[in-house]
Amino acid sequence: MAQGKNHWILMTGVTRGIGRALSQELRKKGFLVCGLVRRESAPKMHSELDHVIPWNLDWEWEKNSPSAWAAFVREHSVVGFIHAAGQLGPMQSRPSDVASEEWASWWREYSQALRVNHTAGLELSLAVRPHLKEWS
Repeated sequence: MAQGKNHWILMTGVTRGIGRALSQELRKKGFLVCGLVRRESAPKMHSELDHVIPWNLDWEWEKNSPSAWAAFVREHSVVGFIHAAGQLGPMQSRPSDVASEEWASWWREYSQALRVNHTAGLELSLAVRPHLKEWS
């Protein structure tokens, strides 16, 4: 029997890069993977993952599907959460004039990267932790 049989891993970043490779490796090891993916990626990912929940890390928690997420976590043996999503921030240096439109654009891009890379992962970690199931 595979080591992760009937044990779920909740993951972000499963559509490409390291996150996708890691999700595939976990499935080979027998874990079931539930991916939190952008709505536009969900149809494609249904064939590559065991379950998909549409979730946009750019959005605040309430704008996503917290009820679908909560129901999934309560009803399944989720043993881990991996936040593998990432986004580069602004590549150009910060404009010096904080009143300019360039500053506003730079700040929006920086804030979005901060949300995807840190805040959303922290929200999900804190939300899933109480529901993780023990296993050996």
